[in-house]
Amino acid sequence: MEIGDEIFVKEVIAHVRGSKRGSEEELTKIREMVSQITEYSDLTLQKLVVETNKDPETSKIRQTIMDQKWNLLPPELKNQQKNLSTEMGLIFVEEKIYIPRSLRERILQVIHGDHESVPKMRLLAERVFWPNKEKDIKNKAKQCITCFRSGKNLNSVIPENEVNHLPKFREVGEEVQIDFIGPVLNEKNQKKQIIVAIDQFSKWTFAKVCDACNTKTH
Repeated sequence: MEIGDEIFVKEVIAHVRGSKRGSEEELTKIREMVSQITEYSDLTLQKLVVETNKDPETSKIRQTIMDQKWNLLPPELKNQQKNLSTEMGLIFVEEKIYIPRSLRERILQVIHGDHESVPKMRLLAERVFWPNKEKDIKNKAKQCITCFRSGKNLNSVIPENEVNHLPKFREVGEEVQIDFIGPVLNEKNQKKQIIVAIDQFSKWTFAKVCDACNTKTH
């Protein structure tokens, strides 16, 4: 952390400690929350405070909350007005920490750590909030090449009312799951798609780079 950032954080914390809303107990609680959501990363409370107040979007949201000018909230937060608060230089949606845009990819990397599934990622991210978080989690898992090679994130063709009665495959070719991953950038910075096919009996996997995800792909 730069010296200027450290001074800024100390000023924020000192200001809150001197106010009626802030307390040492709250600071400890928030530090524990940050520790839980960033257990395997280098993200700290200080970094989270700094980025929240540097980011134009979140700094404006904080000011809107403090001024209670709810009409200035971005559209995606209009329905969260009653749940919004700001403490220790951070934004909260109920008990969840609002993550600024600059740190969202880092959080996604942490919760996907060991190629976790979407439900597990969703559970690990339950203490944080940002608009379209659910969509970003699904995209993070879907765009993981390792997960696609293992077939972890391919959708089954079995109808929803039969998901608890999956058939046992007896031979190669009974069911082959096919899906696309992308877009991804190649070494020439061109957008490409990767078509992936997995045989559900043998787990044999095939992948090929293609230009688009349509019926003309070959």
